[in-house]
Amino acid sequence: GMSLSKKVKEKEVSNLENKTRTVRTTRFMMDIKKIDLPSPYTLHLLRYMNQPCIMSKEISSWFWEADLLQFHLKKTSNKFPNVTLHRESVPNLFQALVESQSPLLWEALGINTITLYSLKDLPAILEVFNGPKVLQDAVNLLVDEWKLKGMELWKEDSEDDTHEIEEVNGV
Repeated sequence: GMSLSKKVKEKEVSNLENKTRTVRTTRFMMDIKKIDLPSPYTLHLLRYMNQPCIMSKEISSWFWEADLLQFHLKKTSNKFPNVTLHRESVPNLFQALVESQSPLLWEALGINTITLYSLKDLPAILEVFNGPKVLQDAVNLLVDEWKLKGMELWKEDSEDDTHEIEEVNGV
């Protein structure tokens, strides 16, 4: 009987190690990345099928009080692909929304679905609605960065931040 319980213990330990590894990867490849935009605009990139996407709700917030992006796009001849996701199909993404600290993103939790547009279409969407130049510039920079870095864009950069803080304190 001894060897069996020893085996079980070993298995538990290796399970734990695997779990830790997974956590580390998710931190490395976040589901949501907050982008700094000129105030009062907010932008969170959501990772879906390894593509950076933006919630319809957040794009709408730049122009209207409610999530009216699809409604207003329908009135134009512009067609932008989008995807509507249910909480059940992407639980990790919804969990990331919960943790996002963004009241705007939290609103999606009440309706259990989110609609996403691709980052690469964002400059064109902004043009359709004559988005403020400061916003267009920031978004174009972000798209260029994505073209340059690809998924590197998702890397967690908090380690650099702590490093910088230490240096500042050392002065």
